[in-house]
Amino acid sequence: MGATRMVACLAALVKLGVTAAIAGTPFGGDDTGFVPPDTQTLRCENRVDRLFGNQTKGLARCATRQLVRLFSGKVTDAVEAETCKTAAHAETEAALDGLVDKHICTHECSDKANFALGVSLIDQTIEIFTGLLACEGTKPWPGGDDGGAKIPSTRKILRCELRVGEAALELSAAEDHCQRKLADSRFKNRPFDEDACHAAAEARYDRAVAKLRNCPRCLNRSGLKVPIRAFVDGDNQGIYCASPSGAFTDRP
Repeated sequence: MGATRMVACLAALVKLGVTAAIAGTPFGGDDTGFVPPDTQTLRCENRVDRLFGNQTKGLARCATRQLVRLFSGKVTDAVEAETCKTAAHAETEAALDGLVDKHICTHECSDKANFALGVSLIDQTIEIFTGLLACEGTKPWPGGDDGGAKIPSTRKILRCELRVGEAALELSAAEDHCQRKLADSRFKNRPFDEDACHAAAEARYDRAVAKLRNCPRCLNRSGLKVPIRAFVDGDNQGIYCASPSGAFTDRP
């Protein structure tokens, strides 16, 4: 799957994850979503963003463990990986539901149903990324729900895929941090160079992956930046969803 198709998949996921369009102050540019209307909403939405980030890390760890154990022959099925993912989902959902139960998140768009959908969409996104990273080999992962991931043919290729995965996860977290800083700065009406923040994050990623050797041709290290940025930008719409007026209009 190329970067163009990846962006299309992520765009579809984001679109499916948004159930309402909100009349408010948009971030603008290539950033979907809205500037939080008050301090409580800002606190809620930043917490949600961090929890989704934690879920991304947890699912990535599940995928990494599965990749290593499949390569070493310690597992031959998807049972252990599914157990790992189920635990990551449960932890995230419990924390998100707690934000509603404790009245930290009170806006209409920040409810348990939307949170549960967000958890599911992140799971689908990680599966797609897994297929992009674990692209070399002749033996597919068992289970068939990991984006076409394959078991690498050599330890050197395994090492490269793991390192690229680590760098990509760090890039995703850094890009996400830029989005939180954007929300904070817009809410406080302070200047913030979002493009510079993203550029710095991508430069760190480029330096990390440029040093790697023995990477398979199918692994487009530079191309991974495109879907990661597309997902982070688009994901704003489902997280920073509250409007200043609180008004909602149905989305087709």
